Amino acid sequence: MATAKTILANAKRYLGMPYVWGGDSKAEGGFDCSGYVYNVLRDSGYPIGRSTSQGYSSLGRKVARDQKKQGDLLYFGSSTSKITHIAIYAGNGKMYESIGSSKNKKRNPGKGVTLSAVARRSDLVLVKRIITTGTSQSTDTASGKTGNSADTGWRGNTAYYMENAAVKEWQAAMNKGFDTKELSVDGKFGRGSQNFARNHLLWRGQKHNCITAIQWLRKTLHDKYGFSKLSETGAWDSYLGTCVGVFQKNRGLKADQIVGLETTWWLLNGKKR
Repeated sequence: MATAKTILANAKRYLGMPYVWGGDSKAEGGFDCSGYVYNVLRDSGYPIGRSTSQGYSSLGRKVARDQKKQGDLLYFGSSTSKITHIAIYAGNGKMYESIGSSKNKKRNPGKGVTLSAVARRSDLVLVKRIITTGTSQSTDTASGKTGNSADTGWRGNTAYYMENAAVKEWQAAMNKGFDTKELSVDGKFGRGSQNFARNHLLWRGQKHNCITAIQWLRKTLHDKYGFSKLSETGAWDSYLGTCVGVFQKNRGLKADQIVGLETTWWLLNGKKR
């Protein structure tokens, strides 16, 4: 499990790495801000899929901005629904971040990974804690679920826990789609499955070869929820994104076309509304 110490050690290791828009590997010449966080958390043993700064706002639990601790994730933008930058809190008013802009391509990299003052930006809108010690609280503003009673061992957040055949099918599809054996294919949507759904997002910008995972999504929307014209290909096209957005809107969720924990929960529980 990721700790503040390992996260900060890995964050420091990339100091000086150039900024490349959309980059998330040395082969691409550098990282953008979300690509940097992706690498640091993966290196620290925190299972996470590639996403955007906005996409990563679903990680962890929200904490007050004046209560931030080392290893917390800092989100910047005009609002929590319009996040444009992400960084890692280093303590003492400092943060690790990758600095640049959309103009910084591989042949014209930006400043890159640096240790900066949080105060250099005035648009901090959200702080999330991904490190858990003892019990944890998982908050989802779309559904109103809060897990104060939540993290009860292997069941994870009891507000999300369920057991059914759909969960088992999802677990098998995610393991194959993300080329991992992380999920126990037991039909139980407990802590491990909840964390996986929270950190392995399905969305239009997913770079991982998630063909089987996307096939599962298309089949579920078609067979269980009546969305037509969804063949079982492994492609994320604009129509699939529209279907996901409609599914989310009909359940009072944020229609961001990103399948994380909350949307996965709704897909698996079989409820129409």
